[in-house]
Amino acid sequence: MQEDIKQLKQQARAQALSRRDALAEDLRAEKSALIAARLTGIDAFRKARCIFVYVAVRSEVHTCAIIQAALRQGTTVCVPLIEPGIKRMSACAIADPGRDLQPGVLGIPEPDTRLCPKVEPGFIDLTVVPGLAFTPAGCRIGYGGGWYDRFLGEWLGTACALAFEEQIVERLPFEPSRDRPVSCIITDRRVIECRTG
Repeated sequence: MQEDIKQLKQQARAQALSRRDALAEDLRAEKSALIAARLTGIDAFRKARCIFVYVAVRSEVHTCAIIQAALRQGTTVCVPLIEPGIKRMSACAIADPGRDLQPGVLGIPEPDTRLCPKVEPGFIDLTVVPGLAFTPAGCRIGYGGGWYDRFLGEWLGTACALAFEEQIVERLPFEPSRDRPVSCIITDRRVIECRTG
């Protein structure tokens, strides 16, 4: 049974990544701008004192404008630090993305720990989550490392995913014991309030 779920997840990842990669770069940029405008307009973002947001790579929804908007409004911005030795993802506060980010272990820009202090999850009001595919109920599938599932499992705030409309699917393989749903999904067309729980 476990092998079946694993195989279904691998298939779902491959299909989702193929769909996302097929979007032209200029279209991804246009859609990312719409998503950023939607996210920065919602109360959860505007009222947050501290947000935790991924640094986009490859064909993901861009987050640069979101990070800059949060910094401009005086919000503490944290980005992920992957710690493979302890299988943990920590949040570190950044003040200047150009100065504070450096190449990370998974090819994703990460905070320079000499400049960026760690922030305890309890101080974070909003987490902005990446992924490959999502259902309207809030189920998500990522790249398979489980970093966000472990983080969200220990954190009780609002988790909001960013996705191109092409990433929304009717169903995904989901393991309630380890997979963590998100509270809302923001796409280039809509805000989906997820029916979790």
